Amino acid sequence: MGMDAVFDHMVENVYIPGKGVWLDSSQTAKIVNRGLILKPLLLGKIAPELVLLDTNNTTKTLHQTKAKYTVLVFWDYDCGHCKKEVPKILEVYHKYKNSGIEVYAVSTEYDLKKWKDFIREHKLDWINVADPNHQTNFKKMYDIFSTPVIYLLNGKKEIVAKRINSDQVDEMLGRLLKEKP
Repeated sequence: MGMDAVFDHMVENVYIPGKGVWLDSSQTAKIVNRGLILKPLLLGKIAPELVLLDTNNTTKTLHQTKAKYTVLVFWDYDCGHCKKEVPKILEVYHKYKNSGIEVYAVSTEYDLKKWKDFIREHKLDWINVADPNHQTNFKKMYDIFSTPVIYLLNGKKEIVAKRINSDQVDEMLGRLLKEKP
């Protein structure tokens, strides 16, 4: 985690200025494009804003989510791995909920019935959102190509950790909440 900052440095200092002479222009363009996708997702950066709809069709924004730490989860109700990880994240959420933790869970797919059924069945009592009209392009914005993808954000919505699993969320929150503010 965090090694993408090295990649970002290479993109900024080698590939964009055209110093990567060992690559043709097509390969360079691919590397630069990848770097531009990852740059806003570097550790310490403010997470890109998400404005999505909850199960009641009410707008919920990521940046207006009040929490000491926000667990940002991208998941799919039909994903086998998500079916194992999401309940574990729920356990972590309940463990730290009274310590100022919130979960902003983004469904990457949108079948209203399947989504709501999964939420009800697993009693997901956190912020559940989706993009039913596919207007936000959040998959590209957050580099989502598989699920689940978990980010941990601090109170300022800075990225503290990314692409971690439920056990790592538990471990990191335990450590971070013991630190003084």
